[in-house]
Amino acid sequence: QLLGISTILIILLLVYEFLVKPSREKSFESLLASIDTTKINRIVVYPSKERGTQVTLTREGNLWMVSNGKIKVMADQGSVSGILQDHAKIKVDMLAATSKEGWLEFGVDDSAGTRVQLFTGEKKILDVMVGNFKFSPQTRRAQSFLRLYDDEKVYGVDGYLSLWYNNTFNGYRNKIIWEGDKGSWDSLSFRYLTDTAFTLYKDTSGRWSIRGFEKDADSSAIDSYLNVVWGIRPQNYIDTNININQYSPQYELTVYSRKNLKWTVKCYIIPVSERDTLWCLTSTYDPSNIWNAKAEDKVLEKIFYPFSHFIKKKEESKPGKK
Repeated sequence: QLLGISTILIILLLVYEFLVKPSREKSFESLLASIDTTKINRIVVYPSKERGTQVTLTREGNLWMVSNGKIKVMADQGSVSGILQDHAKIKVDMLAATSKEGWLEFGVDDSAGTRVQLFTGEKKILDVMVGNFKFSPQTRRAQSFLRLYDDEKVYGVDGYLSLWYNNTFNGYRNKIIWEGDKGSWDSLSFRYLTDTAFTLYKDTSGRWSIRGFEKDADSSAIDSYLNVVWGIRPQNYIDTNININQYSPQYELTVYSRKNLKWTVKCYIIPVSERDTLWCLTSTYDPSNIWNAKAEDKVLEKIFYPFSHFIKKKEESKPGKK
């Protein structure tokens, strides 16, 4: 009799493992596979890092914008592209948990998880809680854990969705102030309110110099500057209602690129009280965002170098040398 009961239990376990469990995973995977990411026009995120905040990513033409209900600015296009790519190739690896008891372990409970909703038009096509991230150095395999918002089961899926969505409103904002690098740039024109204006340019041989001061130009200083400045990505923002265009910029840099493209970055020093001053950095590449030029990433010092920095230093005469 015990043998018969054991046999029945084994059969039931096998039925669950090979029929019930796979069908559940297949159903979830089918839902994910049915999503056409090219038609997604809105992503709503309730970040675990900013409880009580709703972040909305919206496709507007060829650009994605991001809003927190008060502010609407250009989004980090690379981040949104990464999110959509991961959704497009998502595959279910495993059924990680079948009940609420497993939510905390995989970070998909209401306190630790990030709720994400995908829309095509006004239709909500996915509503999930995104949780922990796992990466195996041995297999170089990334895995994210999530569950349908109205379901208890937790799934492990391929990819970096957990990292993409582990963000804040500012984290989704654009950080690019110009495109390209010194290989695609032709010249950089500096204008300062209280210092010498000058232009760095690339001659016909591909060498960078200073227009009008070619013999005095320090090519190594110019190259070092260009190697750093093209990759600057400001991450500290200023949200203000002040119309900064009524002020004159203290610093201005225009980057000229091939195909007649150009971007101008300006820094305004705006007093808001007897003690407080705003150092506002703007870019024609993204007029919607304003960055803090004096924040800890020190973009002001990295972008706006004085004319003297790019001039060869005269050797000091040594004692006893004629």
